Amino acid sequence: DINEYLSKKNKNYSPVNMRLFDLNADANELFQTLLYSNDNKKYLQYLYDRKLSDETIKKFEIGFAGKGEAKRIIYDLLTDASIPHKQVWNEDDLLKDSLITINESTSEISDYFHNRITFPIKDRNGFIIAFIARDINKNTELKYLTSRETSLFSKTNTLYNFDKVVQDKPKSLIILEGNIDLMSLYEA
Repeated sequence: DINEYLSKKNKNYSPVNMRLFDLNADANELFQTLLYSNDNKKYLQYLYDRKLSDETIKKFEIGFAGKGEAKRIIYDLLTDASIPHKQVWNEDDLLKDSLITINESTSEISDYFHNRITFPIKDRNGFIIAFIARDINKNTELKYLTSRETSLFSKTNTLYNFDKVVQDKPKSLIILEGNIDLMSLYEA
């Protein structure tokens, strides 16, 4: 409900945090669109191979950060004024929100989650505060990459899927190690 969203959004959050919520929402929409792009069938197939249905993929808003030699698909899309989206974002916003990284020696910008499947992490009110991203290639050092800590996100104080627990108010909980484990259990 939009009125509930606006009241929650304006009631408890600073303008800086509200801006980060909007940026994360824009990025998440792009991630979800990229997952279903013809160029990224391998990543969608990985989720199907893990026995996740399209319904589950959409419910948990799984996406893909994009691949390519440029390594800055999300940066280019979010900063391009000719593309219709809520807002044109600047480099500082994207850097602060862990959506890009800048190589200190070359000043080259690249997407932080490049070539990874993305999973949004939400706060108790359902606003995206960070992302977990998984590399599906077998020869990678870091299988999972999580957003850097921000004013919104503390890795040690955040549980994946906690927003749904708050909404559903279950009588008991099952705590799992990984986000795909949670989705597999949901699927079952």
